[in-house]
Amino acid sequence: MAEDEGSRQGGGVSGEEKDAVIDNMGEFGLDPKAGLLPFQQDMFKDIMADVDALLVTGQGMGLHRLLVSMLRVHCDPKSLVLVINANVTTVELATEELSLSTSFPPKILSMDQLSTDRRDIYLEGGVVFVTSRILVVDMLMGRVPMANVHGIVVPDAHRVIPTSSEAFILRLFRHENRTGFIKAITDSAQGLVGGFNLLEKVMRSLWVSQLYLWPRFEKRVIDTLSTRQPEVFEVKVDMTSTMQLIQLAISDLMVSCLKQLRKLRPSLEMEFLTVERGLFPAFDQALRRQLDPVWHTLGFRTKQLVKELKTLRTMAKYLDQYDPVSFYFYLEVGERGVFGGQSVVHRRLGRRAARVARRRERAAQEAKAKRQQRQRRGGGGDRDGDGGDDDDDEQEEFETTIPELVDLGTDIIEEADQQDDSQRGDGQQSDMAVPPDEEFRRHYRVLQPDDLMFILPFYLPEVGVSTARFARILNDVKPKTIVFYDPHLACAREVELYQSAHPEVDLHVYFMMYRTSFQEQQYLSSIRHEKEAFERIITAKRTMALPADQDGRRGIRQAEERQLKTRLVASRSSSVVGASTRRGGGRVAEGAPRPKVIVDMREFRSSLPSLIHEFGMDVVPVTLIVGDYVLSPDICVERKSLPDLIGSLSSGRLYSQVLAMTTYYARPALLIEFDESKPFSLLGSGETLSDDIEFKNTMSKLTLLTLTFPSLRVLWSRSPHATAELFYTLKQHQDEPDATAAANVGEEGTHNEEDYALEPMVVLKTVPGVTPHNAYAIMEKVKNLEELTQLGLKQLQEVAGKANGRLMYDFFNNTTTVDDDDKGHDDKKG
Repeated sequence: MAEDEGSRQGGGVSGEEKDAVIDNMGEFGLDPKAGLLPFQQDMFKDIMADVDALLVTGQGMGLHRLLVSMLRVHCDPKSLVLVINANVTTVELATEELSLSTSFPPKILSMDQLSTDRRDIYLEGGVVFVTSRILVVDMLMGRVPMANVHGIVVPDAHRVIPTSSEAFILRLFRHENRTGFIKAITDSAQGLVGGFNLLEKVMRSLWVSQLYLWPRFEKRVIDTLSTRQPEVFEVKVDMTSTMQLIQLAISDLMVSCLKQLRKLRPSLEMEFLTVERGLFPAFDQALRRQLDPVWHTLGFRTKQLVKELKTLRTMAKYLDQYDPVSFYFYLEVGERGVFGGQSVVHRRLGRRAARVARRRERAAQEAKAKRQQRQRRGGGGDRDGDGGDDDDDEQEEFETTIPELVDLGTDIIEEADQQDDSQRGDGQQSDMAVPPDEEFRRHYRVLQPDDLMFILPFYLPEVGVSTARFARILNDVKPKTIVFYDPHLACAREVELYQSAHPEVDLHVYFMMYRTSFQEQQYLSSIRHEKEAFERIITAKRTMALPADQDGRRGIRQAEERQLKTRLVASRSSSVVGASTRRGGGRVAEGAPRPKVIVDMREFRSSLPSLIHEFGMDVVPVTLIVGDYVLSPDICVERKSLPDLIGSLSSGRLYSQVLAMTTYYARPALLIEFDESKPFSLLGSGETLSDDIEFKNTMSKLTLLTLTFPSLRVLWSRSPHATAELFYTLKQHQDEPDATAAANVGEEGTHNEEDYALEPMVVLKTVPGVTPHNAYAIMEKVKNLEELTQLGLKQLQEVAGKANGRLMYDFFNNTTTVDDDDKGHDDKKG
């Protein structure tokens, strides 16, 4: 088919070469017991044949099993393979499976382990699961033996963007190691089509040049899954008249809200604003992402419409999942809270839906009363019997697999039957009347594992549906009948894979859903959206032009990134800082050392350290007590985003931070960094600057802060990219900071002022070039002020630094220039 040709073209290795490379699957350590289907084995060949590649599959196509097969190859102490960007469920399941099938199980690194222990784990080799925040710090600190790293595996590769920590890790790895592999996998095609050239940005961040696509409509996938299909029954239930009324009301209101939103904001993407898109949670995020740059200019009506669309989507979801009583309770609470007095649309919907829900509740209560009446007439229930075990009795807890649990239950029942038979043989009467054996076996029997029914909820609100865990349940239980109460695309495909892997099982699948409901529409839309995403990726792949040095193995890309950025900044700053024009416009000389920036450990949650390194500066991670970034022995920067700035000013925390910086550094700076997608302003829509100081005003608080600390400099940055360029400019002609000294700044007990003479210390701090940072170092190396004034330029620069030493030398030797008029005036006065 045409889609198949488009999805397979452009591979880095031809079919003949690939077959020659992987003629023997055992070469990669692939165990036939891994249970890979034929098309999954082809996927395994693709990702293992190319050194650096990105593999994209459809949802529910066994990507977890492919990941486990890839890692099983490298569970060897001779090679070190790092796995980053893996979620908790993937780490748990993969570690458990590999621990049972390999002699060298993988290891998991966490913040609880010491740095020395992590270094030893890296040296041991094998597969290591590590979080991005830990790994980037270990790489910068030299704890990871980069030469020993055989490669890096990146699950959920669609989340790797240029400013992410994973992109920073891969850049550090490729700069130091040009032979190791980078293999990225993902099952989210929709995550690669949003935005402009997102696919190229992701591949560039991953440092891969080969792309393999495996959609559900790929020919080999169809051939494999069509050999054995489960018997599927669609159980579609008609919605009640009241449910149809509520659904119609929700649909009409969503159309009305979207229509009003189009009128208020014509700049939004029209094809995106549909009721079908509004049924998915991603709609809220995408809509907010488009409105974020102008959110401060939006009126109350537009913001309320965005909120109403989210509430309507939640109501549409609850309509299919909740029973009448629960749905009525939700509407009743919403009518008092969300609906109460905020929106005419919501008040109308609340009153209408609440009336319908009340009728549904009354009907449910009447049906319940009729059932109870029939039970009383039939004499059902044991009125005088014991109500069961006491709630306070402790229950024995044990962990076992599902097959072991079934066998255990069967053994207990058989043992109970044997004891009962022996008691009857001894003439003992049982408390309960037991029918004869023939009658007993006619109506009662021991349940076998094949007859058991499991109701297994595998949906968790915090992580959603785990298809890998669902696939594990299928392989453990091996059911013959599966009932989907809520249809899910990935889980439905996992059932297809299970049937193909176990053709001996006569599988029956029941899909339960309301006919013409939001639930059915959402399921069908998810299939269509994934297909459209793959078609867009196939089209982009045909026209995508990747540079020859995309993988960075030749070292060209690294040199280009560094030279282009440093040359640009140097040319801009040469006229400002007085760089010599004889050196080609201030260009950085070849082989010049990279500038160094000391970064606090807590700052690695942001994207700024990655951008600083990409800009051509070395990043040194240190736990800082004072400041967030140290650019030189005199320059310390405290970075604040806009929400953090407002909170720090309100709590008074910023005052303490600035006080510490002014105590220990000569040039403290407060950096206010804005989001590049939001307006570059501290004032909201309709706000104006006031002539008076107001306690609740952010600008007033910032003004008072600068008046209290005159030496504080306030820096403004439009985005993290602008901050990296600003840091590079500030470091021009400055001494490099010392990591050990920066870490010791602010520690109590570092310097005891009682050990020094008070009056000479006060006089010393008034000398130009003496800062709180170098004052104690000067007093440690110089006996008194007289000896200090006799030191030469080089000696002063060794004690106080290059720039500060020059200031002190000029002050002591009176080499400052004085105007002739001032000289004459002084002579006359003398």
